[in-house]
Amino acid sequence: MLTGAPRTRRQISDGLRRRDYPDDVIDEIVERFTDVGLLDDAELAGMIARSQLAERSLSRRGIAAELRRRGIDDDDAQAALETIDDDAEDAALRELVRKRLARTAGLERDVRVRRVMGVLARKGYAPGPALAAISAELGAERDELAARDDVEAWAD
Repeated sequence: MLTGAPRTRRQISDGLRRRDYPDDVIDEIVERFTDVGLLDDAELAGMIARSQLAERSLSRRGIAAELRRRGIDDDDAQAALETIDDDAEDAALRELVRKRLARTAGLERDVRVRRVMGVLARKGYAPGPALAAISAELGAERDELAARDDVEAWAD
């Protein structure tokens, strides 16, 4: 079970339970793996937090849900979430908004906002920062379009 990817204590316990190992044997195995360093929920929580932010653009709230789903305890999860700085989370939010708005180019503004808000909500972003990021990106699009129109008007 540890060959493919790092696992949490709970994931190992659940996997052994599915294979019908007795609980006392499972506890011994998990403790032994922890003692020799094969299981480290705190380190794994940090790796998960960093990768979920970088690869999936999850917010802290989304990352916390992922950590809970994997069985990371609250203390280890909180420590991992504290390693994420606000600037990194904001940058991930802005990049996600930029990508998602690009996919909806040509649609009505309300449709675009609604679709991007849905994505951001599923990733755990709060409505206030999400709307602010969308508004800022739409404003940048509008300014870019206006600048191109001005250049084209002068070129004629």
